[in-house]
Amino acid sequence: MPPVVESQKAVTMGCEMLGEAIVWSVGLGIVTYQLREEALAEEVQDQKLRDMYQQLDMLTSKMHSMEETQRELMQVIEQQQEEKREERRRQDHLKRGGGGDDDDATAPTLLTCIIS
Repeated sequence: MPPVVESQKAVTMGCEMLGEAIVWSVGLGIVTYQLREEALAEEVQDQKLRDMYQQLDMLTSKMHSMEETQRELMQVIEQQQEEKREERRRQDHLKRGGGGDDDDATAPTLLTCIIS
């Protein structure tokens, strides 16, 4: 024979069970909501991190491009400076009376070699 429970006691036990079920449901809802929010926050952080890596790659690429441009400019500057030095040597040679034909003007003398 099943145990007999008074109706008032049964109502009280039913209310307690219903209350516990509500508490558990609310608790699970809160935990689920927090997990969802954390997952969304993590996704946002991941996207920001991906964006930062993309920016870093872009900046690295620009830096390499600028370094190459700097090397090219330095070569041009050095070439221009060398051309100016050569022109000054020619002018100095002409001022010292080293005129004559062009072959002699480009031939270095002992004095221009020492000055260089």
